Order: sequence, then structure tokens, then C-alpha cells
Amino acid sequence: GAAGGGQAQGAQLDLRGAWLRGLQLGDARLPEPALVQGCELEGATVGAGVLPPLLAAPPSHAPVYALGEQGWVTALAVLADGRFLSAGDDGTVLLWQPDRAEPLARFAGHEGWITALAVLADGRFLSAGHDRTVLLWQPDRAEPLARFAGHEGWISALAVLADGRFLSAGYDGMLLLRHPDLAYPLALFAGP
Repeated sequence: GAAGGGQAQGAQLDLRGAWLRGLQLGDARLPEPALVQGCELEGATVGAGVLPPLLAAPPSHAPVYALGEQGWVTALAVLADGRFLSAGDDGTVLLWQPDRAEPLARFAGHEGWITALAVLADGRFLSAGHDRTVLLWQPDRAEPLARFAGHEGWISALAVLADGRFLSAGYDGMLLLRHPDLAYPLALFAGP
């Protein structure tokens, strides 16, 4: 070893996966990129310069999951239990567990792209898309619980209110306010 018990000159520190909050590296050089994969540098300094928070590339052992037929992912939403939904240009919604390579369920009911997803407080979820409809789903049921129509253009966004009602916005210039258990809109907001 080097004098004073330090590392031998030229040796590099392996920081893969480390969280280096406020670390002061003095005049040291950062290790090679492969040795800082997944390392978060929050408030770390090198010499006199402060490094911005940085999350390096994920470790090379991170799992890669195939989306199958879904193609482009056009919307995402997270359920309260940590599972998540992905929607695609194939008109389907997939239910995923973060640590599983295969989707838990597939929901098909739209014609064309799905452009928005939203999760209700009771665990049900909504999907909307180019077919100008909003579908209401239960995660453990393959068929939609309800289909909401009313937009004259494709739907671009969904938002859930704290009281359980939801809004859908469309390229027709309209916002529709609905309750998930009622077939008719509660209100219509339209542009000029």
C-alpha cells in the first residue's frame, strides 16, 4: 500500500450503487464511468467545484422487460399497491408488477391509441384514447365496467378529482366532468 495507509497510486475506487451525499473528493479524479454506474452524487464536490445531483446509468445487471405487442407506450399510471399500468398504440392497457417480466393482465377495449390513464382512489382505473371514449376498469376484470362517450374528438387527458369525479379533455375543445358510476356527464366545459 501507499504511505499513510492510503490506496496505491493509480487504483480506482469502485462506487457502483453508492449514494455519496456531500462527499468531498478534494483534487481526486472521478473513477471510470463503469465504476460509478447507479451512483448518486448529491452535493458531492471535486476540488472546488460542486457536482450536480446525478444518477448515473443503471447497473448493467438491471432487468430488461419486453413490452410485447404494445409498441409505443403512450401513457402510464401507478396503482396504490405499487403495481403500474402502461397503455400503448395498440389500444391495450397492461398491468405490471415492478419485479416481474410478464404483465399480470391485459385490458383491451379501445379502437386505436390510448392517450391517457388515471387511477381512482378505490383502485379502479380509467383509459381514454383516439376512439373518443373513456373506459372504466377493475384491475381484476378483463372487461370494462363502463364506457363513457361524449367527445367529438380524440381524448388527450384525464384527471381525477379528490371526490372521485373525473375530467376528460379532448381535441374537440371540451372538458367533460363525470362521476364513474353515472352514465351521463355532470358538466360540460366548452371553448369559444
